[in-house]
Amino acid sequence: MENTAKITLSAKKESLKKLNLFVEKFVEKIKLSPKTLFNIYLIIEEIVVNICSYSYPNGNGDFSLEIFYENNNITLIFEDSGIEFDPTQKKDNFQHDIEKARIGGLGISIVKQLAKSIEYKRIAGKNILKIIVYVGE
Repeated sequence: MENTAKITLSAKKESLKKLNLFVEKFVEKIKLSPKTLFNIYLIIEEIVVNICSYSYPNGNGDFSLEIFYENNNITLIFEDSGIEFDPTQKKDNFQHDIEKARIGGLGISIVKQLAKSIEYKRIAGKNILKIIVYVGE
């Protein structure tokens, strides 16, 4: 099994379907629990929807996802050249009570809860977001 793959797509919400097929093909040989697979797709959807909604105010741009598998971890590296945004600096929109959560902004909080680690860098005008998800054995 190839342990790395990369795709670049238009920063449009319609790209999610193609992206999900790409990820499905990549992970098909990895024995993932349904919960883990759901969590990976949820992380991807939250990050991509944010990129599509906020990175390019003029509506034109793209993003890439590079995915790695090693040592029981899946690493997702998202890259776009849109508006600078560091999700690691965003305060969680809820503590432990979903009932008290404000509308909007929950996606980043959910990603932080599901990820083993999350790192952000801005390099040469690009947002680079690295998310590691433990997938077990």
